[in-house]
Amino acid sequence: MVECTLYIRQRQGTDGNPANEEPVLSFLYAGAGAGGQTMHELSVTEHLLDYCLKTAEKQHAARIRVIRLCVGRLGGIVPECIQVYLDMLAEGTIAEGARIEAEFLPVKVRCRDCGREGEITPHRLACPHCGSLRLQILSGKEFYIKSMEVDIDGDQSTASADGLE
Repeated sequence: MVECTLYIRQRQGTDGNPANEEPVLSFLYAGAGAGGQTMHELSVTEHLLDYCLKTAEKQHAARIRVIRLCVGRLGGIVPECIQVYLDMLAEGTIAEGARIEAEFLPVKVRCRDCGREGEITPHRLACPHCGSLRLQILSGKEFYIKSMEVDIDGDQSTASADGLE
């Protein structure tokens, strides 16, 4: 686990000196950002917001209420970080105030010793059938938009990643 702090950079101090940084959120993070790597949620959120805004525009949506994500447990995505960045980036757009809802997907593996498939967790990394550690990862790194809840002319609708359902 690595403690991460989100900073907002002030453009310029009142005295004309370079900007100060104020921490606005501090949290513990275990995932792809651990080990000193920089977090990638900001660029992920920028692309996510861009895609959602374009999709909503095509449907003539007046507001995006909810963005539902599917996140693989090995993907290294922290939905709480996505929400913080979305709150900042969506200001002044139809996505302002939108909520992120995340569904976590399990890690599925195939054992190279017994050949059977199963699910593993961070607390149990061995084959659930024979206990082997020789595993092929089948899924668990996914990250995609499952659906969006939007308002169209005052009505609530649900839009999938491919449009309205």
